Amino acid sequence: MMSKCYDAFSNMERAQELIKPYQMALEGYKSTNKGARNLAARSRVEYETDIVQFLLFLQGLGVRDLKKIAPKHIHEYLAVLDKNGLAGATQRKKLTIIRTFLSCSARMAGRL
Repeated sequence: MMSKCYDAFSNMERAQELIKPYQMALEGYKSTNKGARNLAARSRVEYETDIVQFLLFLQGLGVRDLKKIAPKHIHEYLAVLDKNGLAGATQRKKLTIIRTFLSCSARMAGRL
């Protein structure tokens, strides 16, 4: 199931399928965190792609709330990346981006 889920979200157009709480978190991340960093346009797109892929993976697992994400979900996602042949450096980059996104989301949630 996990590999099927990973294969299904290679297209950024699927970002429109994110459930509303995920969409709100992604928009918040884009407006606060990425705006404060000096990133090239291509890097911004790649970061967003990595986050959307992770969020779609979570939706495939039935995780509908960012507060419900557990370490096991991240480990499962990394296992899928490994199974699909992504290099270790690429997996670490994606993990760093996911951590930054989740930290930003938690900070934003604390301000609400």
